[in-house]
Amino acid sequence: LQLRSDEFGKKIVETYVGRDDRLIYRSISFDQAVATAALAGGDAARDLESMVVKMTEKYARNDEVDAEQDVEKRVYDSRNDRDGGFIRVHYHRGRGRVTASQRVYHKEAWPPTVIIVDPFAKKPQDSQLKEDYQALIAAERECMQAFREQQREMQEILARRKKEEAEFELLVSVYDTARNRKHLDADRKEDAAAAAVLHDYLTPFLPTDKTPDQLTRDEALRVREACLKSLRDRLVERATIIQSRLDEENANLAKKTSTFSRNRDHADKETEEEYERYCQQAMFRIQIIDERLKRHEKQALQKYEEMDNRLRSDPRLSAIHHGTAR
Repeated sequence: LQLRSDEFGKKIVETYVGRDDRLIYRSISFDQAVATAALAGGDAARDLESMVVKMTEKYARNDEVDAEQDVEKRVYDSRNDRDGGFIRVHYHRGRGRVTASQRVYHKEAWPPTVIIVDPFAKKPQDSQLKEDYQALIAAERECMQAFREQQREMQEILARRKKEEAEFELLVSVYDTARNRKHLDADRKEDAAAAAVLHDYLTPFLPTDKTPDQLTRDEALRVREACLKSLRDRLVERATIIQSRLDEENANLAKKTSTFSRNRDHADKETEEEYERYCQQAMFRIQIIDERLKRHEKQALQKYEEMDNRLRSDPRLSAIHHGTAR
């Protein structure tokens, strides 16, 4: 990440250098009315997806790929137009050309709009367009997740800065140390208690108008279920991201294999060696992602069980075991 600029409630822009995927620019635009309401309510991170109207990604030119196949820009537009939103893909301009090819995939209409500037290029088949569309849907989810992670990191940084500014400590002379020690110790205990509440797993789900010992059994059960649901949602979201990456790698390998099979009779030795290297690298990536997915599934069960046990033994939810329903 080279630079990040945030125009609160309107747009976030990020620029990159030196990435393996050649990404150089990423932006996200918000519905200002929805964003203003979410920021005022302090729930911007949770409502991020509902605020987004458009996301854009730009990529540097890859000279090893034909310009007609080399993506320059992707636009994910989620505004409620007549087709329920669309994904527009712009490709790089070929040598000596002033226009570039592009495709527009409408989310609730088929087929997509395909513009090809090369008069000798073949129009992609419907099966290929559907395969590319599924890959774009996965890329859109990853783009949203990347912004969600960046938003979470930014909020953590702001929280740390706010905490650091609130916890500055004045230098006291040796003559006043004994007199102020009692007050300083009390302040530190209060700060430690506040920090514990800030990072507590249960606090965000507890009612603000009651203390834990005032909860009824029904209220305690709702708090427990809300905490478990939040954990489930995070685990499922992570699994979905890993699965989409695995599906994308498998789709790319299948596409490469199909292309090579059609042209095998005309392939030279160098092309065959390049294809074998690609297959080896792709299988390696697929194996790594598959192992990551299996490890996540195993750890997800452990995390869920651990959280369930913690909630069962948490004294703040003791009403579940011996409380009264209301």
